Amino acid sequence: MIKIAICDDEKSIILYVSSHNEFLGVGYKYDVQNFITKPITQVQINCEMNRALRKLESYEQKYIAVKNEKGYFKLFLSDIEYIETVKRKVLFHLRNGNQEDGYFKMRDLEERLEKYYFVRCHNGIIVNVDCIESLHDLTITLYSGAKIYITRSRKQNLMKKMAERGGSV
Repeated sequence: MIKIAICDDEKSIILYVSSHNEFLGVGYKYDVQNFITKPITQVQINCEMNRALRKLESYEQKYIAVKNEKGYFKLFLSDIEYIETVKRKVLFHLRNGNQEDGYFKMRDLEERLEKYYFVRCHNGIIVNVDCIESLHDLTITLYSGAKIYITRSRKQNLMKKMAERGGSV
């Protein structure tokens, strides 16, 4: 008899461990992440748990708290296409075409966002690597069609970040 706990939470991950290969088809019905047959080693357990943790981490929405003349609000990092300095403020260009301004120093933003695949192109612009469609010579083209210049000294770091993220250059 097979017992599977059903959970309506999309963020749940099910790993099915059994010594009976004939139950493999059951996993498809319940969106099982993996079907593991016994005997199982500690290495297999560690690999599956790490895979499950990476999947759960991807569900978490990262954001930045922004302050401007209207007050405080949060911007999800996945919504930001690029950031530029305009008249001593920063202007967040969002994927939906909207713009929001805020009070930040570019150096502070660069340090905070670097681990989330944002790259500084020159003194006035930081770009979300996930929004880059192409890089030709020293010009970045974003999916929105915006074109951004990158300095020679910062191009190598951008190419490294794109490679880490799984993109190709």
